Amino acid sequence: MVKTNNTDVREKVKQLFTEYLTKRKHRKTPERYAILDMIYSIDGHFNIESLYTMMEETAKFRVSRATLYNTLILLLDAHLVVKHQFGTTSQYEKCFNQETHHHMICTQCGKVTEFNNEQLQADIEGAKLPRFRQTHYSLYVYGLCSKCQWKQTMKLNSFKRKSIAEAKSKVVTKSKADAKGKKTIMKKKQEINKNIKK
Repeated sequence: MVKTNNTDVREKVKQLFTEYLTKRKHRKTPERYAILDMIYSIDGHFNIESLYTMMEETAKFRVSRATLYNTLILLLDAHLVVKHQFGTTSQYEKCFNQETHHHMICTQCGKVTEFNNEQLQADIEGAKLPRFRQTHYSLYVYGLCSKCQWKQTMKLNSFKRKSIAEAKSKVVTKSKADAKGKKTIMKKKQEINKNIKK
């Protein structure tokens, strides 16, 4: 994950989080601010485990998984972090001042790729939804990444080659068996003819 160093955004996010904590009468702990700062230094997605590791190794700040989890809930409620459900795994990413992007998720290897498509974004944002005011959206496209497509093609080609080789082998074996069977029949006919002549 590439890290970003935008102090203006970090200060604004810290201010918004402070306002949120004050309004909701939550404690303003150093752990919560350290977690927020770490999240806003990450470009891309993360999960609880990767955040836990980064807090320990990069920030040199030890926090429990429970503190991480509880702080993430607060950040989600404050609209400073967004949660994504990629198949069976939950991942998070910062969302303040972020441009809209879409996600392609490989159902084979689980790789998540972000992409932008202005036409798609305009269509979704311009959609008239009955009795509903859209504030934001997430788009997930599921399929196979190019690497998994290549692996699948290679596997299929290997299976085809193996099937063809097995089929050829059966034909050759059957031909040999047929030829052997014909020789056996010919020998028996010859024996019968010899016996008849005697």
